[in-house]
Amino acid sequence: MWTKICNRLFCCGLAAALFTACGRAAGQKTAADPEPLYYHFQETILPYSTGIPGVFEQEYIVSGDISRLCGDTLYRLIQFSTVEEPLLQKNYIQLLKPPYQDWETEEAGSCGDVPVSILGEAEGQLILLMRGGTPGKDPEGVDGNDPCTYYLARWQPGMESLERIPESGYEGKWEDFSANGDFFLTSAGEAIGFHFEGQGTVSIYDAQFHLKEKRELGEGAQISGILEEPESGRLLWYGTKDSGTGVFSLEDDGPFPEGGFLLEGANAGNLHGVYDADGVLYLADNRTLWRVTEGEPETVCRFQDRNYPMSILFEMTALDQGGLLLHSLCTDEIFLCIEGNHEPLPEKQEIIIASSWPVNTLDLAIGKFNRMSEQYSVKIQYPYDPYGEEPADIQAAVKEFYDRLQMEVSAGRGPDLFLSDVSNLYMDIPALAREGYLQNLEGVLEDEEDFWPAAMEMGRMNGVQYGLPYEGKLRLTSYSRDLTGERKSFTLPELMETVQNSGVEVLQWGYDGTSIVMYYGLYDNDNRDFIDWETGQSHLKEKPFREFLEFAGKYADPVAIDTFPDFEDARSAVAEGKVFAVDNFMEPNWGTIWGSGPESLKTIFQGKVSCIGYPRSSGNGIYVAPELFFMNVNSDKQEGAKEFLRFLLSKENQRLLTVDSILGNRGQPPRMPVRLSVLEESIETAIERKERGEAGDERFPALTREEAQEARFLIENARPASWKVSEIEDIFYEELPLYFDGQRSLDETVEILDNRVQLFLDENNS
Repeated sequence: MWTKICNRLFCCGLAAALFTACGRAAGQKTAADPEPLYYHFQETILPYSTGIPGVFEQEYIVSGDISRLCGDTLYRLIQFSTVEEPLLQKNYIQLLKPPYQDWETEEAGSCGDVPVSILGEAEGQLILLMRGGTPGKDPEGVDGNDPCTYYLARWQPGMESLERIPESGYEGKWEDFSANGDFFLTSAGEAIGFHFEGQGTVSIYDAQFHLKEKRELGEGAQISGILEEPESGRLLWYGTKDSGTGVFSLEDDGPFPEGGFLLEGANAGNLHGVYDADGVLYLADNRTLWRVTEGEPETVCRFQDRNYPMSILFEMTALDQGGLLLHSLCTDEIFLCIEGNHEPLPEKQEIIIASSWPVNTLDLAIGKFNRMSEQYSVKIQYPYDPYGEEPADIQAAVKEFYDRLQMEVSAGRGPDLFLSDVSNLYMDIPALAREGYLQNLEGVLEDEEDFWPAAMEMGRMNGVQYGLPYEGKLRLTSYSRDLTGERKSFTLPELMETVQNSGVEVLQWGYDGTSIVMYYGLYDNDNRDFIDWETGQSHLKEKPFREFLEFAGKYADPVAIDTFPDFEDARSAVAEGKVFAVDNFMEPNWGTIWGSGPESLKTIFQGKVSCIGYPRSSGNGIYVAPELFFMNVNSDKQEGAKEFLRFLLSKENQRLLTVDSILGNRGQPPRMPVRLSVLEESIETAIERKERGEAGDERFPALTREEAQEARFLIENARPASWKVSEIEDIFYEELPLYFDGQRSLDETVEILDNRVQLFLDENNS
């Protein structure tokens, strides 16, 4: 069952939070409700269980995967045993009751018998299925072929022990109570046991848990759950059979109601059903909520359309006061209360963001913001529908999108916010800043000291904070320690001398001459030998740049690499002494440097990797190129946009960047946070993985403490990537290949470059 996933999340130790969010579905008219019925949502983020005081320190957990939502209360049963006496087990029951702020914990002794399942609640008491031990054997050691006694027990807060229901009991095999099944407790106290997988079978027990009968529902039937009609008490089951997914009668295996109904597109493996307080049947999976009137299902809403991207729907119950309670996993583990009434909510103001491509963690955060905000709703515009048919020329579509965006913003129109970074060749961010089209975002964040300084500086132009970073990327190059020794950095002259004395044939694996010039020379804004940005003077005709061009031509890789590198080829080239450096464009985390897999730089350099970055006149050429949010100065929703940015850049949402795909990452890797505290958390987590003996991988590395210090070195010594160079890089990419291909002399090349760069400096330096 999914409760294993549920309870693993309970223990992760994140802080609790409570949000209320309301929205509305399109009004739906039915025969029962002649007026349009609007469904309002209220979300509660569940607090994560921090365990049981005095228990975790002394004992270890046996099982934490037994839970049940009964009405408005979530019950969780945990079993512990001591290291010294592993057969001596203790049971604890945790309760989460409205207003869902804290867990309550009580001990529930069982005299050595083992709780198997929480069946439900009857007359204010929790009903549990217990397994008694086989004489002379450990109850937990019983296998599928050993007969046991199963019986019912009841418990309520204040009871120190589980109390056996008199005369209840069933002699059976463990296979009758497979983990691939569940139980339904009827209003008469009878238990219906069913299996999720394989041929659909049900076992019906009376109130003393004596087996009454077993029923086979036919070949291919797979049960998701049991229902009881409120008025007639007739038992129904919902799930899948040959005719499709829907609701069927358990009495005669016929369709229910007459004529039957099926749920189109339902996810049978995550389907739940319940009658509400008014006797109306609702069904839901992790995508859709249906309401059944007069035997016909109608779609209430698609959860994704209401900004609830549910990966799992654990359970659904009806509340006595009306409405439904859903226990699900979205960006967090939540309760979602759904109520129908005839009053729609007021429309929200829409904030528009322009972005090149969906980032799942951003989608999740936007959905969460839209749910909790009573005033604003955020929507993203893309160059084309990323979930639809791709255009014939994607690059042309992206260029057209950003050309139009640049014109719109320059004309006083366009979106409220847009995402861009230094690698976006179609957006001229510095020009928009110079011309006054970007809003100053200084002061939007109250705790700027917790943000990566290099990432924040990336959004600063002429002393003004125009951009706020969302997630970081590192660009650096790495060398063998056999060549760098204990060196902590390189200036360009030092690197050129070291390379020339090393006997290598290629400076950087996969880098042509133009790439060497850009990354090894021009990204260093502080190097005034080539371009003096402060005085606005180009020195590209002078001796230092001429010598550097000749060096780049000599040590260029004849085979340029445009895609992700073949690490085996790189490893061979380094081992043979042919290649001096290998770069690393590091988006998600530290795994591709120190990861245990073959695709890590550590393996390329045989464990002797030196990540000191590209050469610089001072410090390290480790470049941060984050995705940045910019605000349109002409936006009429600036307060709402700022509210969204503060929400997005909170610690809680920065942690979203590091999560696993359980939250629906669509195959995207974890991203790199720009909050220093969250970055440090990710490093500490990687250390803990290593100390637990986990190998780690490129997505979620396991770091030694030495490797963690090297990761911190990258953070502390990183520099912002260059907006200045981004404005003139087209010049070099147009002119330099002609020189490196032998079509133009060195003298001609430096003359043309110097003239073009100087013209740009004259036009744009103020």
